[in-house]
Amino acid sequence: GRGGAAVGTGRMAAAPSSGALVAVETEEEEEARRQAYLKRLRDAEELEDKLREISEGVPTMVCNTAGSTAGAGSGGFHSYRQQKRRNQIREAAMEADLKHEKEQTAFDARKAELAKVEENKTAKRRAKRQKLKAKKRAKKGSKVPVVGPSVAPAGPEGGPDRPGKPDPASKHVFTRRSKP
Repeated sequence: GRGGAAVGTGRMAAAPSSGALVAVETEEEEEARRQAYLKRLRDAEELEDKLREISEGVPTMVCNTAGSTAGAGSGGFHSYRQQKRRNQIREAAMEADLKHEKEQTAFDARKAELAKVEENKTAKRRAKRQKLKAKKRAKKGSKVPVVGPSVAPAGPEGGPDRPGKPDPASKHVFTRRSKP
């Protein structure tokens, strides 16, 4: 047994040979314990699979290693020089990328600032134009004749909405010419 420890909600029973209490599991508890064990096994297998995928994805071969063996011959200097040159090129490229990124960020910020300023100017001018239009409409509206509404005849001289201007409906009227 388990040394007298109770498991789950099982019953406690006395051992036949001694006076110690022993935990007795019901079938449901035993099945639940077995399912939990199987779930732990599946989880462990999944973790092993994930670990295997990760370890396979990590490169194991390391390139461009430089040894530090004492008394190395002068032939290693050429590989050292090549490695140093590659590293300098890599660092220069990283610095150039960083510089370009900073310049691009500054450019985008300046562009956004100028766009905001330009939008403010445009909004101010738009408000001014609308104010002038409203003033003209108010001025034009005050010159309404006292005697009834004036309706201009339809046709090229004017339409019902626009006295003195051509009617938009009659804008594209085609006439046939008679041949002489």
